[in-house]
Amino acid sequence: MPTLLRQRRSLPLLAFTLVLACGGDDPSGPSQVDVGGVWQMTFSNMASTGVSCNSGPGNMSLTMSGAMFSGTYGPMTVSCTTGSGALQDTLQGVVVNGGASGRAVSFDLDSPDLHQTGGTSACLPGECDIPPPYTAVYMSGTAHWTIDLGGGQTASLNGTWSAIKQPVPVASIRDGPGQGLIIYIGRLALSACTVDLSTQPGTVVALAADVA
Repeated sequence: MPTLLRQRRSLPLLAFTLVLACGGDDPSGPSQVDVGGVWQMTFSNMASTGVSCNSGPGNMSLTMSGAMFSGTYGPMTVSCTTGSGALQDTLQGVVVNGGASGRAVSFDLDSPDLHQTGGTSACLPGECDIPPPYTAVYMSGTAHWTIDLGGGQTASLNGTWSAIKQPVPVASIRDGPGQGLIIYIGRLALSACTVDLSTQPGTVVALAADVA
């Protein structure tokens, strides 16, 4: 019987035909995550002495090429308060210098002046802990920005960022080495097969799952 990691409302019984055996992934294959797709990201508590900034949500569209990625972002409104008043600007441009290694990612918005580092997850926060490789649905980390305040003044801001895949996949399947079959449903409540499918390829397994 599958082990359910979260239990909210019940879904109808789900049946999947399993073609790959549990543990059938090639362990020598790529270990980085796939962050390609459309994301909604926000920045919070971007602060320095006398300056504090936050952003509204903005889209980010990424394309993977091996362990590297690039794309576009925005428009995204950034609002700041300073000792001399309030500032607001709309950011929009390109994602450059993007790279993924294991769970980790790093990228710049337009240039290294707007630099992000962080981690990825196959689930929303608190819902699972799955090792790579996987298709990420959540990313978060720290941001380091150097911004122009006008009048020849700059500020080095440090804060946090987060991004959620748009839309979160309805269902996906991954056969993890030594972990059994893992099924992602809705906002990624998980089920993992507990039968040894390495000797039963093509078996039809019925799984009941509860999701948030």
